[in-house]
This record gives sequence, C-alpha cells and structure tokens, in this order.
Amino acid sequence: MGFGAGAHSFSGMERWANAHDAAEYVKAIEAGRVPLEQHEKLTAESALEEELFLGLRQLDGIDLAQIERGYGVSLAGRFERLSTAGLVERAGNVVKLAAGRLSVSNEVFVELMR
Repeated sequence: MGFGAGAHSFSGMERWANAHDAAEYVKAIEAGRVPLEQHEKLTAESALEEELFLGLRQLDGIDLAQIERGYGVSLAGRFERLSTAGLVERAGNVVKLAAGRLSVSNEVFVELMR
C-alpha cells in the first residue's frame, strides 16, 4: 500500500496510483474524495506477472510455493534457465535475483514473462 501524493499500490488483482500533484492530493483528501489518478483491474495472468517482478525486486525474493498455491500454477520451469545463467538464486522455495545482478533485472523479468 502506498500513501501520499504519487504513491502506487498493488492489492493482488488491482493496482492504482494517487494523484502526483501534492496540492491536488490534499484537495481531494480535504473534500473526502479518494485521490486516485489511475486505477486498473488485472487479469490473473497480469497479477501473476506483477507478483513475480515486484517480488524479485525485493531483497527477500519470492516464495514460489506461496505464489504457486495462490495462482494455481507451476513456476519451477520458468526459473531453470535463469538459475543456470546465474541470474537468480534458489534456496528451497525462495527465489531471488543473484547477488550483483540487479543491473540486469529487466532482462530477468522479460525472460520470466515468456
């Protein structure tokens, strides 16, 4: 959950952004309105992709078992090539970007979406 002007949020099936202009944000709050600038409902596939790339941006990585249960999918195959290439590391159910690979994270995300 993001709070404040320009903050972004993701609930699992929806994402939204608050007004970027601080004055507009405050004006909306004072008027009792939600200060949304953007709102999007996601498909299950889009939500899964979002979960993967947002999770991999975190130092703790993602829990594959939890995501597989939540979305009813198997993801192990998606990470094999990335692991072999040294782009991600796996410890049990946890997958994260390999140390020193943040600079190529976009390439990792593109490969996961294939």
